[in-house]
Amino acid sequence: MNGSKFGFGAGMFCHYWNATNSKINRIAIENNIYKTYKMIEPTGGEFVEKIDSFYGSFEYESDTSQLSNHSALVIGKGRNHLGPNIAADVYTAEMLIHLHKLGLKTIILNNNPNSVSLIPSISDKQYIEPVQLGDILDIVKLEKPEYIFVPGNRHYLIRELNKLSNTKIVVLPPDQKKGSWKSSKADFSFDFLVSKDSINLITSVGFSSQDGNSHKNIEKQTDYFIPYKNKSLNFNHLLDNAILEIKKLELTGLIQVVFSLNEKGQATVSGVSPLRITETLFLNLATHINWIAILMKMYTGHFNIGEVEKLISNVNFNDKIIVMQTKFPFNSLEISNGIKNRSLEIGAEILYK
Repeated sequence: MNGSKFGFGAGMFCHYWNATNSKINRIAIENNIYKTYKMIEPTGGEFVEKIDSFYGSFEYESDTSQLSNHSALVIGKGRNHLGPNIAADVYTAEMLIHLHKLGLKTIILNNNPNSVSLIPSISDKQYIEPVQLGDILDIVKLEKPEYIFVPGNRHYLIRELNKLSNTKIVVLPPDQKKGSWKSSKADFSFDFLVSKDSINLITSVGFSSQDGNSHKNIEKQTDYFIPYKNKSLNFNHLLDNAILEIKKLELTGLIQVVFSLNEKGQATVSGVSPLRITETLFLNLATHINWIAILMKMYTGHFNIGEVEKLISNVNFNDKIIVMQTKFPFNSLEISNGIKNRSLEIGAEILYK
C-alpha cells in the first residue's frame, strides 16, 4: 500500500521529502505506481450508467482513455469567495461552451463538485480532482491536450506548466497583478480588446463608491456604469494616452486603462490592468457581446479583427446608462457599518437609467 492510496498528493510528497515534482514522478514510475481514473456512478450502481465524469484512483484498471488529439483542458479556479467564485464559474463555463463551438473537445478539471462548470452537458469530459500540479500533469499525460487554460491566480502552476514544450498554455482569467499602477485612485476607465496586432476601444466605464464619492481608492469603487460621460474632458487625447500606456506592457485580452481626476478636474492615468472577471461579465451584458467567446477565438487562432470591429461599431446604448451595483453580505445581515470594497462583493444588480 503506497501513500498515494491514502490520499497523499504529489505536492505533499514534494513538501515532506523536499523533492521536486519530477523526482516524485520518477519514484512512482520506478515502483509501478500509476494514476488511474474511475467513472463517477450517478446512481450508486443501481442502474447501468456511463458518463464522462471521473475521479483519480490508484486501482489497477482505468475507466477512461485519451479523449481526442484536438482538445483543450480548462483548469477551474477551485474554491474562492462566494461572489467571485460564482463569477469565475460562469466565466469558466463560457470558456468551455465556446471552445466546443470552435471544434475543440473540452475537458474540465475542478475540485468543487458543485461547480456549474462541471455540469456534463457543458464539456465533453470532467475530472473532479485537486487543482494541483501533480494531478494536472497526470491528466495532461493521459489526454495530451492541445491547449491548457489556467487561471491567472495559479502562479506556481503557470510557471511549471509552461515547461511543457508541446502544449500551449493560456492564462485566463488573467492575473490582476500583471497590471501596472501609478496610483490607487480611480474615477473612470477605458476598456479595450488588445490583440498582438491591434488595440480596439470597447467603451468607457465610470466608477462610484457606495461609501460616497470621496473614496477614490480603486478597491472602494464598488459600482460601475457604462458609458462614462464628461464633457469637460478631451476624450481623444485621453484615448491616445491610454493606448501609449497599453503599448508599454505585454498584455493581450480585455485590458482596462484607469484614470483619476484631480481637484481641477484634469484626468491622469492611474494604471493599466487586465479586466476583472466580474467586470467582464458586466461588459458582456452592457454591450450584448460575448467577450469570453471572442477571447476563445483569439487564443486558439480563430480571431478576426474585422468581425470584432463590426461588433463594437454596432454597440449603441441609446442614451441609457447601464449600472452594475455591487451587493455585499452586510445588507442581508442588517449591518449598517459593514466594510464595502471589491474583495467582499457577493453579487450585483444591473440597473438601467
